[in-house]
Amino acid sequence: MAILLESRPANGAITRTPLEPGRNAFRAQPNTRYRILDDTGAKFDDGVTIKRVGNDLLVTGLPEEKLVEFDGFFIRCTAKNPCELMLENLGGTTPGASITPMSESVAALRDGGFLMYETKSVAGTVPVTPEAEAPQSLKTIGVAVAAVAVLAAAGGGGSGGAGPAPDSTAPAAPTLTDNVAPSHAAGPVTFTFTFNEALAPGTFTADDVAVTGGTKGAFTQLDATHYSLVVSPSGATGTITVAVNGASFTDLAGNPGTGSVHASQPFNTQIPSITGIADDRAAPLTNQPTTFTFTLSEAPGVDPFTASDIVVTGGTAQTFTAIDATHYSLLVQPTPGVASGTMEVSVAAGAFSNNAGTANAAEASASQGYDTLAPTQTMLLFALLDSAVGPILSGGLTRDTTPTVVLSLNRLLQSGDTLHVLRDSADIFTSTSASSATFTFDDSVAPRPLDDYLYTARITDAVGNVNPLLLNHAVTVVP
Repeated sequence: MAILLESRPANGAITRTPLEPGRNAFRAQPNTRYRILDDTGAKFDDGVTIKRVGNDLLVTGLPEEKLVEFDGFFIRCTAKNPCELMLENLGGTTPGASITPMSESVAALRDGGFLMYETKSVAGTVPVTPEAEAPQSLKTIGVAVAAVAVLAAAGGGGSGGAGPAPDSTAPAAPTLTDNVAPSHAAGPVTFTFTFNEALAPGTFTADDVAVTGGTKGAFTQLDATHYSLVVSPSGATGTITVAVNGASFTDLAGNPGTGSVHASQPFNTQIPSITGIADDRAAPLTNQPTTFTFTLSEAPGVDPFTASDIVVTGGTAQTFTAIDATHYSLLVQPTPGVASGTMEVSVAAGAFSNNAGTANAAEASASQGYDTLAPTQTMLLFALLDSAVGPILSGGLTRDTTPTVVLSLNRLLQSGDTLHVLRDSADIFTSTSASSATFTFDDSVAPRPLDDYLYTARITDAVGNVNPLLLNHAVTVVP
């Protein structure tokens, strides 16, 4: 069974606070009706006791050893600004009892105490226990069904009526905090309002909080001085702002608040992703290092995007560069000596996060084929034939300006291979023919007295891998 304290101030707003085991202290608020009730309709045990201690009103004997203390009941609640305390189902067959300050003439008892009286015939009893030093100020009364017992607070006279001066200090605007650790919130934000003193029940509600950039959710009173409000962001990105005006609440003495306060929390509810991975190679195959460029949907935040977030297969990761906030590049070197390989880069889900701490949810990958194996033919013969004297050895002389060149390989050219014969680093003959491994052609050299010429040869494949055939044949043409 939960026991509740219900507060209804003059504005009619009702607040119900569950009572905790042990002492529950509340500052009495003028012009407020209080009810102690349970949430099941069950009756309280007999023995509930109401007594005055100094200027406070205590209700004891409740289940689970709960005690309710109304601080300042006899100085804040007066005949002109009364309080009312009702106890529902107060033991036995009694349906309820009401306690409230009486008129000034009755309230001003000689000993400064209070008086309880019955209005109808007796059908049960409510025990009222005085504090030890003022036993004459209390009386045990009988309460009939639907009867009302009235409690009068002393308005003067006697030692029991003296008390501290009324509280006239205005409560300050609350301190605002939220539950977001990163710079941006990823979802609903819980704002906590901390006051420097307890507020009058019902005077601070969700309606007293102005919100922009979001939608109000659950509003909770955590304890006498702490309240919380959940705000859900409006949109994908933006800022939630909450504000409280001091005039919107009062303390237990009825003093209106002073000052105002506001707090802001940026939010980002987006899920980051890699929107694209491109490389700088147009052809399906390459034999060169390849730069992969990664484009992110938004700038990383809590967990940055680094080279360690990229998994590379079929090659070796080299230079990683942050181009700008959303673009990054990685240079990958293909594995040498591979005839048919694939460089692949991939980024796993959860590799990085945005400024709200939300991680990328999807994996992304890209690949580039490569061929780093050069042609493997070897040269069996290279001959330079003078039409008059026959073969010209390397370093020899010739008067033939159009010598015949003969070159033989150990095997045929493969698909995509090209044979290059060069004189002084310039092609004088190329062939892709795979019909024979021997190639013959006439060189044509313009007459240049005492000119030296160097013949070399090489084989290239489709992606540019080079087999530099072992050839350095030098001749000198003389007039």
